[in-house]
Amino acid sequence: MTHAGIRSAANTYGSDTTKGRRAPFYRLKMNEEEQILKLLTDPKRTVALSGNRPHKIGPSVDSRTVRETIIRRMAHAVSRLYKEGYDTYLCGMAMGFDLWAALAVSFAKNYYPDLRLIAVVPFRGQEQRYDPESRECYRTMLNEADHCVCLHERYPGPSCYHERNRAMLDRASMLVCYHNGASGGTASTMAEARTRDMPVLNLYGTPFGHGYNWKVDGELLDAILRIR
Repeated sequence: MTHAGIRSAANTYGSDTTKGRRAPFYRLKMNEEEQILKLLTDPKRTVALSGNRPHKIGPSVDSRTVRETIIRRMAHAVSRLYKEGYDTYLCGMAMGFDLWAALAVSFAKNYYPDLRLIAVVPFRGQEQRYDPESRECYRTMLNEADHCVCLHERYPGPSCYHERNRAMLDRASMLVCYHNGASGGTASTMAEARTRDMPVLNLYGTPFGHGYNWKVDGELLDAILRIR
């Protein structure tokens, strides 16, 4: 995958990148998500995604440089992990890292057509309170996804986010995240992944962030974090 191509992907989501199709959208009753995700995924080949939202990433999040660095790192990770047998990505579709990671996976499908992106949406209308740019990216990535699993028809309360994260971890064998130490859903998801002894690849590129990696290849980590 060329860096020029990755840079192009990093600037894509503000334009019309939909393919004129909509992925199957599964509306579920309580506990049915496990059944659907079980049918859609092989955990040995599946990666869960979780990361900080824009307001937790830092004051420079308004700079496209930060977003583009995350997308380039994610695209490189997808390419390397594909060679290790990972071809399916579960994305919770939150603002910030989730959507940027989904964009990278979608772009990587140009190089690896059998890659699959599965959107795991906690409730229908999740994007309604997003800022306009994030809302457009959400809808574009929803169209780009191979499958969409919706856990609740309406917002049931904040526990639905933890339910979504647990459902993704249940059907994955690796977590790729962007975690800078802030408390919240990403922190708890990463802690749960480590409890399950799942490899955790943290794309947050500071010595502080290195401590959150778990059971990942050092050469892979170094190669990813050199990307700016």
